[in-house]
Amino acid sequence: MKILLSSLFFLLLTSLSAQVEVNNGSWFSGRNRVEGNGELETQSRNLDGFTGVHTCCSFKVELTQSRDFGVKVEAESNLQEFIETRVIGNTLHIRFTDDANFKSKRDIRVYVSLPRLEAVDASSSARVTGKTPFTGEDLALDVSSSATIELDFTGQRVDLDASSSGRITVGGSASRVTADASSASTIDAAALKAEDAVADVSSAASVNVHVTNSLRADASSAGVVRYGGNPRDVVADTSSAGRVRSN
Repeated sequence: MKILLSSLFFLLLTSLSAQVEVNNGSWFSGRNRVEGNGELETQSRNLDGFTGVHTCCSFKVELTQSRDFGVKVEAESNLQEFIETRVIGNTLHIRFTDDANFKSKRDIRVYVSLPRLEAVDASSSARVTGKTPFTGEDLALDVSSSATIELDFTGQRVDLDASSSGRITVGGSASRVTADASSASTIDAAALKAEDAVADVSSAASVNVHVTNSLRADASSAGVVRYGGNPRDVVADTSSAGRVRSN
C-alpha cells in the first residue's frame, strides 16, 4: 500500500510540475493551449490612477517616471489576450489570465509610465527595472521566488523586503531605510545613501547598506549584513553564524 501511495503521489507531483512551469519557452497552464507565433506586437492598455506595480511569472517590466500614465505590453500577437493588466485599488497588476496555456518564443515585456511610484511587488522570476530615476516620499520594494528589482529612488523612506532567492538592487538617497532579507535572498543598497538604517537578515541572506548616522542590524542563521558610510552609531546583534561587518 505504501508503494502504491508513493507511486500515485509521484505521478501527481510530476503532472502538476509539468503544468505549472513558468519559464520562457515553457507551457503556461490553463485550458486553451496556444504556441506563440514569434511575431511581436506592442499593445497599449488604457490604465491610470496607480502608484504601485505587482507582477510575477517571468514578466520583464520597465518603469519610467513621467507626468502621464502609460502601459504597453510587448508580446507575440496571438498571446496578448492571455496577458492581464488591471488596476485594483492603487496597484497595477500584471499577470496571466486564469485560462492561459501557451508556449512563448519571445520575452514578454511590459512598459509602465507613472507620475509617482510608491510600491513594487515582484515574484516568480519576474524582473522589474527602473529606466529612469524616481523621486517621491516613500517607496516599498518586495521580491520573492527568484524575482529581481533594480532601480534608483530619492525620497524620505525606503522599505526593502526580499525572500526565497529574490534580489533587490537600489540606488539613490533616503532619510531612513529598512531592509529585511531571508532564505538566500539579496538586498544590495550600497548605492542608496541613507542617514539611518535597520537591517534584518536570516537563512543565508545578505544585505549591503550605506548609512551615515545610525545602523541597527540583526543577523542570524548565516545571514550577513555589510555596511559602508562610516555610521556614527552601530548596534549589532548576531546569532547562529550571522555576521555584521563594515565594507
